[in-house]
Amino acid sequence: MVNWLSRANKQVHGRLLTVVVVLLILVISSFLALFLHSLFQRILWEQASASRLHFGTVLEVKATHEYFIRRMAEITGPEYRLVRSDRPAGQLEAMLRAVPAGSARSVEVPGLINPATLMMGAPAPAAGHHATASHIVRFAIFERAYWGTAPQGVRSVFLAADGSEAFVTPALPGALALSGPLVADVVSNWAKALSNRSREAQRKTPAGSPLWVGPYQGTIEQGEILSCFLPVHDAAGNLVAYAATAIPARVLMSGASVAGALHAASGARAMFFDRRGHLLYQGSDASWLRTEGLGERVARELDGSQQGVAYWFEQGSLMIGNMGRDRDWRAAYAYPLSLALADHGAALAAALLLYGLGFAGVLTGADFVRRRVLMPMQRNAQRIEDSERFNRTVMQTAPVGLRVVRTADGHVRAENALAAQWLPLDTSVAGRPWLDAMLARQGAGSARLELQVPSGQGGPRDVLVVGRHTRFEGEEVLLCAIHDVTDEREANRALARARQLADEACAAKSQFLAAMSHEIRTPLYGMLGTLELLSLTALAHGQREMLATIQSSSQVLLQILDDLLDYSRAEAGQMELDAVPFDPVELLESAVRAQAPIALRKGLALTAYPEAGLPCLIGDPVRVRQIIGNLLGNALKFTSDGHVIVRLQRAAQSAAPAAAGRIGILLEVADTGPGISPEVQARLFEPFMQADATTARRFGGSGLGLSICRRLAALMGGSIAVASEPGKGSVFRVVLMLSEGAPRRPVEPVLPPVAVLSEDDDIRDNAIDSLRALGCRAVACRGPAPEPGMVLFVATRHIEAIPAGYVGVVVARADGPAEPQPFAGGWLVSAYHQGGILRAFCKAAGMTPVSAPPVAAPIDPTPQLGLEILVVDDHPYNRLLMQQQLERLGCRPTLATSGEEGLAAYRRHKFDVVLTDVHMPGMDGYELSRRLRAEGATLPVVGLTASIAQGEAERCLEAGMNRYLPKPILLGDLVECLRAVLPAHAALVPPAAGTAAPAHIEDNVAGLALLERTMREDFEQLSAAAGKGEFNAIRRHAHRMRGAMAHVGDGEEIVELCRELELGAARALEVVQAHVDHLALYLAAYFAGPESDSDGREGSQDAARRKWPDTI
Repeated sequence: MVNWLSRANKQVHGRLLTVVVVLLILVISSFLALFLHSLFQRILWEQASASRLHFGTVLEVKATHEYFIRRMAEITGPEYRLVRSDRPAGQLEAMLRAVPAGSARSVEVPGLINPATLMMGAPAPAAGHHATASHIVRFAIFERAYWGTAPQGVRSVFLAADGSEAFVTPALPGALALSGPLVADVVSNWAKALSNRSREAQRKTPAGSPLWVGPYQGTIEQGEILSCFLPVHDAAGNLVAYAATAIPARVLMSGASVAGALHAASGARAMFFDRRGHLLYQGSDASWLRTEGLGERVARELDGSQQGVAYWFEQGSLMIGNMGRDRDWRAAYAYPLSLALADHGAALAAALLLYGLGFAGVLTGADFVRRRVLMPMQRNAQRIEDSERFNRTVMQTAPVGLRVVRTADGHVRAENALAAQWLPLDTSVAGRPWLDAMLARQGAGSARLELQVPSGQGGPRDVLVVGRHTRFEGEEVLLCAIHDVTDEREANRALARARQLADEACAAKSQFLAAMSHEIRTPLYGMLGTLELLSLTALAHGQREMLATIQSSSQVLLQILDDLLDYSRAEAGQMELDAVPFDPVELLESAVRAQAPIALRKGLALTAYPEAGLPCLIGDPVRVRQIIGNLLGNALKFTSDGHVIVRLQRAAQSAAPAAAGRIGILLEVADTGPGISPEVQARLFEPFMQADATTARRFGGSGLGLSICRRLAALMGGSIAVASEPGKGSVFRVVLMLSEGAPRRPVEPVLPPVAVLSEDDDIRDNAIDSLRALGCRAVACRGPAPEPGMVLFVATRHIEAIPAGYVGVVVARADGPAEPQPFAGGWLVSAYHQGGILRAFCKAAGMTPVSAPPVAAPIDPTPQLGLEILVVDDHPYNRLLMQQQLERLGCRPTLATSGEEGLAAYRRHKFDVVLTDVHMPGMDGYELSRRLRAEGATLPVVGLTASIAQGEAERCLEAGMNRYLPKPILLGDLVECLRAVLPAHAALVPPAAGTAAPAHIEDNVAGLALLERTMREDFEQLSAAAGKGEFNAIRRHAHRMRGAMAHVGDGEEIVELCRELELGAARALEVVQAHVDHLALYLAAYFAGPESDSDGREGSQDAARRKWPDTI
């Protein structure tokens, strides 16, 4: 059916296009026909107008000459008498007698007649010729009076009837040269012609009407001539003479009139006929016309015309006939069609061109419509037909069930065999038909329904039905896709069981790693603390060397544990980055100074090349320093001789495309170590990977450093790569994308000129560039000082002689002090401290450094501040520990258990500082800070938090706090914070970095008991909340426990588990319960303490179960 309709549509479209094309061609042809008709009418009108005007002018000339002839006949007739005397006639007669026969003479009577020519034929006039002379006199006098000066070429003739004489005026100069016989012949022939013409016209011409004769060729003058004449009779009625005019045909046809000019311009050929059809005149330009029978055709056409004008075609020309009112003369004008085409060729060509263009446009348009409209329509129709056929094929061959159901009444419009097999029409869900259930579940145009359908092959079949509203053949339908998901559901259940087993295995691994880390770190912290206290006592030299070895080994072990924890955090996706401003140059110098002793011990040249003019950056300086420390430590570890070079500079655009507000920083560490093979390079950044099996035995380490560096670089939007060849050393390159901070300000605003002395060209050039970037005028040292006041900067290990002329000498060494120290002849400073080097320049030149650090007298590592401090924390142990730290610093702490209690204490007493936990039930630290600011409090408020998450620092500052301190809080950090928020105490020097609480928690029995009791209470409430699914209570108690353990500075695994529970990382109850069980195990292990036996982990857990029987 569809195929037949498609073919029918094709035929209809083709015929319709043909009809349209034919109609358009007919319209264009009609316009052309109208144009041609209009053009022909214009040609006809132009030629008819020109011919009528010309013929009217010719008739006027004819009438003028006929009037002259009639008047002449009257004057020369017998009735007319001259008023004047006959004396002139006598004189003229005497002249006539004096002219011999067969001759011609000029005759002139001044004042009476125009000059004339008298031609005498034979015989001579008789004695009575006086009468003829009288006629001539009257003829000549009237001719002069009528014409004045006759038109050029027109002559008046008085011819004796017997051909004896002829009087012509104006004179014929050529007649005087004729011979006698010829003159007689001219006169005689002329008289015979007029006599013959007169006899022919007697029957058809009314009496008294002038007669016309011609055309004939003139004997004396060239050209065709027409003559108009009348016979002259005497009183007796005898024919005496003829009065005539000789008119050149050219004068009659054109003359000097406008009509003649128009006729000549029109190009028409003129012919004149008398009433008898006799040809009077045919121009030389019309000689191509055949005149046989033409006079009769002209007479026939004009006689049938009412207006005296007729048109017809003859001999390839347009013929226009004209006739005067007296119907005497008739004219035929022939207008060649070739001339018409030539005159109007431009218009005709334009019309034909437009017609051709229109015709071509119609055909082109028809082809365009056929190709761009009809053929696409036909292709679309074919595609629709193919698509419908294909859709039906797809429906029948699809591996899923498809069913189209009309929503109005549930009628099935189409379905395939799988749909009928998997979902029978009578299937019901919860007691109602499946279609009703689908429509009830529909939302946003689609619906999903999963149900079980009885199967004849055993158990029920799981069927998933996905429906969506659409239109099918003009009706609203529901398209249902039916899937048999029985196997998929079985696979999902198996996958869930496998995932549960994998989670349990992963949790067991994490539990084991955390427990082992805790078991190792707990005695290690005690050992490090004891070693630190031991180093403060008096020891022999050998004992101090052994102590240093123990401390170094302990630090390596601690670094391995830290790497393991960092790797665990990275694997779990819990590693977060801080965003604080820092100076990359100072960070690099600090890291290099920390590793410089290793380079000195091994005899390696350690050089740092920070790019001059690097701006301050915003990022995580701790993690950036960790990357530098790992790469630099590896380079120093594996390099036995040679050098290690560290470069810090902006990355090239190709290596680090700039992002909005971020720049690429390139860190490069190059060494002259053993190099790395390509096989090892491919796996170098994998966890626990080292160069070969002997590496761990020779150099130690966990093999996690480079893996952690790669993860940290990726977190900072960068990358890490290595270039190395065995035996040629290695180059590690790290690109980090960090936000750009404020430009670095010069350490010293005014610096003396410096000459750099070094045996290494790279070191010298880099030092010069760096100093110039800092505003110092630096040059290479070539000998004595080139100018007064210049400082010599020695950046080399071996000095043979100090050139003369320098005001001071600064020696930079790897083991030099950070602050310049005087030595013999100059100043000694660290080669890895830019600020110290610049201050050394100032001191060497006798200037006072602007940025020199203040010199303070030695004070006690734990200064007595004497401050009134309000401590607000909901956890008892946190309050106890903070109280002990503040009392050690000589402060008087006031403790509050909640934000409300802290606000009330502020209103009762005056404090110098408020230290508040930010996360507390009820009024938290943020709200407390806002309340204090609302009441006009100006004292510093410091927030205490167990973990500064992304954006939490900004929240503290927005709440009105001055600073925040992350837990655990060491004495050095606490003193530094108090000094920052209290400018009056800025001169106080904090204790050395890393100074912890006055006593470890295991040494503080009362504190341990309090911590254990509060942790047990919180854990019991946390466990109860987990059993009830109260997630808000879970987060609240998890936060309290995390804050307490973070304040202790120990138990990282407990802190991480509490953090996961607090942030709601897992909302499923079974996963929450698993976290609670793991937390119970860690708590039991942590508080096992002295009960841990030497048998290992199992003994410790047994003691924990005895100590926490209700939680394990």
